[in-house]
Amino acid sequence: METRRLEYFVVLARERSFRRAAEVLFISQPALSQQIRRLEQDVGTVLIDRSMHPIEVTPAGERLLVRSRRVLEELSEIEGVAEQARSGHVGQVKVGIAPSLMFSAVPDVVGKFRSAHPNVDVTLHREITPAILDQVAEQRLDVGVTFSQFSPHTLRWTKLYDDRFVVVVAERHRLAQLPALRMSDLREETFLMLVRRSAPDLHDATIAACAAVGFTPHAQDAGFQVEGAGYVDQIGLVGAGYGVAVIPAAVATLTIPGVVYRPLVEPELTLPTSMCRSPHLRNASADLFVSYAAEQLCGGRSSVSPSD
Repeated sequence: METRRLEYFVVLARERSFRRAAEVLFISQPALSQQIRRLEQDVGTVLIDRSMHPIEVTPAGERLLVRSRRVLEELSEIEGVAEQARSGHVGQVKVGIAPSLMFSAVPDVVGKFRSAHPNVDVTLHREITPAILDQVAEQRLDVGVTFSQFSPHTLRWTKLYDDRFVVVVAERHRLAQLPALRMSDLREETFLMLVRRSAPDLHDATIAACAAVGFTPHAQDAGFQVEGAGYVDQIGLVGAGYGVAVIPAAVATLTIPGVVYRPLVEPELTLPTSMCRSPHLRNASADLFVSYAAEQLCGGRSSVSPSD
């Protein structure tokens, strides 16, 4: 039994005229009459009393009419759900986010997206950058948000914005008296840095910025790297007098006793915050999220890797 015939039957029952029903359905009257007869053959009984003017639905037809309306309504709902799924308005998105970006505008954008698209289940997964890149490539994460831009080239990248970095020093430190700091001011200081595998882009950018003004970051006592630590631990050690640190400006929103944050002005250190996806990913909800985040964070003026 074709659902099209049920639709024709419902319209005919409402219009009570083959001519008017044919006009509503944009088909010829003979074609409509033929489809109704085939429906009657399908169910094995007469549905329309053609001897009456206007036509009447038979008792058997009335019972089928109730069920036909219900079936067509349910089919319409199913088609609506399918269209929402195709357009990404129903689905799931797993987003990997670098630890420092948990303090940025990205989680707020995720919250706004969830409010705007309540039928999309978005989950945040806090991971270090290398783990994000691996899991995005393997499609265990749908989207990654990190400081990496267009690397590795096997992923699709969408740049959101450039994030600047600041210096954190103990409030009793002599450098705390300065309104802004140059990298050369830190020449004799001990740098507290996360291990490279946790934040490779910031790690390499900091070393490169030091090299640009003629020195290599100094290591004493507490060590050049803070093994297994995060930004909060890093800032806490600065407050305890173990050294200084260069951190993302978003993290500097944390109020931690004993430290102050100062802009880094020479050179100004920035890194791009970008989203990445696997080129093989087929997830309309993830595409919708990336478009939404780009619009929210950079007004839709994002740059995209060539592979996109």
